[in-house]
Amino acid sequence: MTTGRKDGDWWTVAPVGHRFWVNAKYIDAEGNILGDNVCIRLRPDLQEPASGHADKNKKMRILPKVAGDPVDWVPVEWEESWITPCPLGCFENVEYGEGEDASLDRIFKHLEWTIKGKRHKADLLDLRLLLAYLRGQKEFRLGCIMWPIAEYKPRINELLSIPIETDVVAAARRQIGVTVGYDPAYRKIGYPGGDVPMESGVCTDVIIRALRDARKIDLQKLVHEDMKSNFSSYPQMWGLRAPDPNIDHRRVPNLQCYFKRKGYALPVSKNAADYKPGDIVTVMVGGKLPHIMIVSDRKSAAGVPLAIHNIGSGTQEEDVLFAYPLTGHYRLP
Repeated sequence: MTTGRKDGDWWTVAPVGHRFWVNAKYIDAEGNILGDNVCIRLRPDLQEPASGHADKNKKMRILPKVAGDPVDWVPVEWEESWITPCPLGCFENVEYGEGEDASLDRIFKHLEWTIKGKRHKADLLDLRLLLAYLRGQKEFRLGCIMWPIAEYKPRINELLSIPIETDVVAAARRQIGVTVGYDPAYRKIGYPGGDVPMESGVCTDVIIRALRDARKIDLQKLVHEDMKSNFSSYPQMWGLRAPDPNIDHRRVPNLQCYFKRKGYALPVSKNAADYKPGDIVTVMVGGKLPHIMIVSDRKSAAGVPLAIHNIGSGTQEEDVLFAYPLTGHYRLP
């Protein structure tokens, strides 16, 4: 099936010769589909065919069963192409289990963001298709209709090619023009989820806000909890005798320690290809000031990734990845 958009509504085209299955209980004796129709693969870049709308009970041709066809499902094809409108809202409830493999869960959270942010030509229904593939299923089911996964391998490959780290980059980039100042002053903030006023902050606040916005990762809470149990493992540079949730997570050395303790550290190099969108890097400015940045998905004319950071003039996206001595390279799962 192919789909597209017209006047804000999604529509679906079922071509002749497209073999799929319908649950037997949804087909009457004459081969008509019963109940509401369902569709797949919403693609906003396609154009609507010249044919007009047809009723939703368009006649299907029942095909002979072959080895491997699922029990209680009937192989069918449409006798003629047809088109029907369908609201986008019926595809918005995408579910994926909390117990899924971490990489699968990351892909889905990323695609959900890119879809809602209209960054890529994808739709929430793609998540269901991709989930079926990543779970090793041979068929993709939606309502009363089921499609062979193999027929959608090109679309699956397209989805898997989307960089899965750009959700963090976009969240950091949204701070540009909003966070316009730099203020290193100590402030009491809420816990968890505490923040200083959005219009200002320090370099660590770019990372804290981006991870919280894009992935619901609260570094304030995570660092504080880890420091409570492992205070002596963290840098002892500020004369503190106990963790302070107002400031600990806003200090670069503490974030470096936390990332390393969690296994997120990668080798430091001057090879631009080693740095992926969403990676976090730390540097030393002027030989004494630790600084932290997020690697962008945009590159300089020389092919070096840009970095999003706040070094004094608010959040900026600049060609500074190798401008200062690198002291750390981290990639969160």
